[in-house]
Amino acid sequence: MAGQQQPRVRITPRIAGIVGCLAAVVLGYGAVTVIDQGRGALGPRWGAAVLVGGGASVGLLAGIAAVLALARRRPRAPRILYPVAMGLVVALALISWAGVHVAGGSGPVTSPWQVGLAASFVPVALVAVVVIPLLTWPRRSPRGASARRKRVIVATINARSGGWSVGWMGMGRMPRNLQAPTLTGAVDAAHRAFRAMATDDTAEMRMVIYPARYHGGPTFEASGEPGKLTATSADDPGQTITGMTLEDLAGAVERTLADSSRGFRLRWSGTMTLE
Repeated sequence: MAGQQQPRVRITPRIAGIVGCLAAVVLGYGAVTVIDQGRGALGPRWGAAVLVGGGASVGLLAGIAAVLALARRRPRAPRILYPVAMGLVVALALISWAGVHVAGGSGPVTSPWQVGLAASFVPVALVAVVVIPLLTWPRRSPRGASARRKRVIVATINARSGGWSVGWMGMGRMPRNLQAPTLTGAVDAAHRAFRAMATDDTAEMRMVIYPARYHGGPTFEASGEPGKLTATSADDPGQTITGMTLEDLAGAVERTLADSSRGFRLRWSGTMTLE
C-alpha cells in the first residue's frame, strides 16, 4: 500500500555480539586450519612460526591489559601511557587484519609468514569470543535494583601554577575541564558542572584532590562540610585531621607527613547522585 512504512530491522547489541562471536569462531577455525596445513609444508620452521606469531599476539594483548590496569589504578597515570596504549592497539589491529586475511584465504600454505600470521590471530579470536558477550549482552539487574545502571564520574582536581584544574574520568558524557584560582573554588566549580548535566542522566560523582605532585604518597578520606572538614588516613584510620576549609585541611595534612616528597591525595568520601 502506498505510503505504508516498511518495518525496520533492528539490530540489537546482543545480535551484533552473536554475529561477532560467530565471525571470530569461523575465522579462528580458518587460522587453525592454516596452521595445521603448514605443519607438513614447512617442516622444522613450522614450530618457530607458530611460536613467534602466537607469542607476538599474546605479548601485545598482555601489554594492552597492563597499560589499562595501570591507568585504572592510578588516576594521574603518566601521559606516555596513552600513546603507548594506542601504539599497542594499532599494532594488534594490523596483525589481526593480516591474520584475518590469511585465515580467510584458500590458497596453499607455503610460507612461515602465513603460519605465523594465522597463529597471531588465534589469541585475538579467543579474547574476542570472551569479551564480545561481556560488552554486548545485557546483564540482569539484581532483585529490586534499578534497571538503569549508574555510571561513575571521577573529578580529579590538581594543583597548577597559579591555580587549580578540574578534569574528568569515566564513560559517556562529561562536563568540560575547568580552572579555578583556589581549591575551594575548584571543588565548587566541579559540583556546579556536575549538577548542570541533564537531570535525566543517572550518574555518580567522586572526587580526588591532588594538592601537589603525586608520587604514590598516602591517601586521606575527606568528609564533612565547610567549617567542619575532616581527613582520615586510609592506612591509619585512627589518624584524623581537621580543618575549616579545604585549604586548611590540605595544609594540615601536609604538615603531618614524614616524607612530603611523595605527595598525598584527598579522596572525597561523599558522593553526589543525579536521579
